[in-house]
Amino acid sequence: QSHSFATAYGQIARQQLADLKGCESAGRLRPLIIAGEDGVLLARLCVDEALASSKSDRSMRPLSVGEIEASWGPEMRHMLCVRYGLAQADLARHFSDIRANRLSCEPHEWLQEHSFYEGALDALHAALQADINLYILSAKQARYVQALVAHAGLHIKPDSILQSGSEPPTEAMRLLHQRHTDATIYLVDDSADKLRAIASDPNLLSTRLFFAEYGFSTPQQQALAASMPRVRCLKTAHDLQALF
Repeated sequence: QSHSFATAYGQIARQQLADLKGCESAGRLRPLIIAGEDGVLLARLCVDEALASSKSDRSMRPLSVGEIEASWGPEMRHMLCVRYGLAQADLARHFSDIRANRLSCEPHEWLQEHSFYEGALDALHAALQADINLYILSAKQARYVQALVAHAGLHIKPDSILQSGSEPPTEAMRLLHQRHTDATIYLVDDSADKLRAIASDPNLLSTRLFFAEYGFSTPQQQALAASMPRVRCLKTAHDLQALF
């Protein structure tokens, strides 16, 4: 049951997010997705809220984007899993299995569903051509990141892709400082919370921090980034060029 749920709603989540890219209110939910299974739960929640609203004799309105944003977190994830009769670990595993199967059986289709922000590839190619040590920190497994960058024509060594998980990448940044003791290290991220954690670490005071406002960020995240003196905001991916 969990597997069929993950399969069906994995398809819904992917299609729904693709269809709603142009809708500002629905697009605001995308920054909430940290792990893949978050998208499954959010898609199911949106579908259920819309169905409940359409069937209600009292014209019950669905939860607003703001209400979902304000409530989203471990407790709400747990509550939704209980509501749908799922174990969160099982949902995460099934989502991972489905994604791995798609990359294995439908690599072209999977890769075509992903794209880089306009200007990002030019900046990354420029960095590589300038012999800058370029690292990618991602919550995704390295093999997925490697497939995406290779498809885009970027030649990045496997040991330059660091898996950071959903937590702030403090350990990864400390590793880079140890590996490049005399270098100035730049960190670009679209999570103001992660940047704040790096800024608060006394061992990482020399790290230059940049907030990718063009990424999956909320107005609250943008305001937090703007409030931190050490953080510079990048409006578009084209602004990455100036870093190199």
